[in-house]
Amino acid sequence: MNAFWWLALPVLLLPVWWHRKKRVQNQAAPMATARFLPRTEPRQTRVWRWSNPLLLLVRCLLLLALIAWLADPVYPWRGDTVVVTQGADPAWVEREATQAGLADAERVTLPAAQALGWVHTHER
Repeated sequence: MNAFWWLALPVLLLPVWWHRKKRVQNQAAPMATARFLPRTEPRQTRVWRWSNPLLLLVRCLLLLALIAWLADPVYPWRGDTVVVTQGADPAWVEREATQAGLADAERVTLPAAQALGWVHTHER
């Protein structure tokens, strides 16, 4: 379910769109001598300049970080793992793993001193 958040990546186009829409409009000031010239409709030329590229980059990176945080990349194909300390009774380990629904899970045997460190490192 969480992996569907990666489909929100097109949201990164919003800051670019906001920067594109924001234009500085120049107001035409009437001149006294302009009354002798023929009247024409003003033409607006669109020149798109990258204003505040650092701000645009920060906005895009914040959105990307938010999407990555919501997606919480978990790899479901990795499977479950049962950490077993050395010297544990194999029959007891199998019985407990079966009760927990982890009968087909991979078994990793570690010394007791390293087991908690391994679990902390691989908790996802």
